[in-house]
Amino acid sequence: MRTSLIPKPNIALEEELAVRAATGDRSAAEALFVRLYPAVHAVARRMTDSDEAARDAVQETFLRAFRSLPSWSGGGRFAAWLFRILANWLRDNARKSGRLTNTDWNNRADPAPGPLEQILTREEAGRVHAAIDRLAPESRLAVLLYYGQGLNAKEVAESLGVTHVAARLLLSRAVRRLREEVKRS
Repeated sequence: MRTSLIPKPNIALEEELAVRAATGDRSAAEALFVRLYPAVHAVARRMTDSDEAARDAVQETFLRAFRSLPSWSGGGRFAAWLFRILANWLRDNARKSGRLTNTDWNNRADPAPGPLEQILTREEAGRVHAAIDRLAPESRLAVLLYYGQGLNAKEVAESLGVTHVAARLLLSRAVRRLREEVKRS
């Protein structure tokens, strides 16, 4: 079983806020934004090549989410649905530009160290981040959602729009590649 350094999200509160926001409650929508912005931005920043591109991705993700909120079924974790919107935006953007850019892990502008940085030495973290950076975009996103944001495999599957089995396979292969890459470096 995986232990996470990320505090457990208050899923019930997220869902309550989403339901209220869907009915037009602006304070609930604002609370959702404030609550989930850091996580969405962290993933977007790692998947794009600049702070500006990350902010654009986050802005578009929340705009699309709030426009579609009345159609949210409430059948899964709201954050997983939000990450799916981000993943779709990233895919759309990749199609338009012809690629997803890698982030320079050492120069990213994260305000606080993430879970990986908290348990790894600076040198180890650099090797791991460089290896993550070399993963295919879909694998990188799966790793960032699972290990970086604490989503479980089912939520990663929902976020990526794949089956639970496919998400677990994607994560397993990504971890195997990461181990091989880190050993070589």
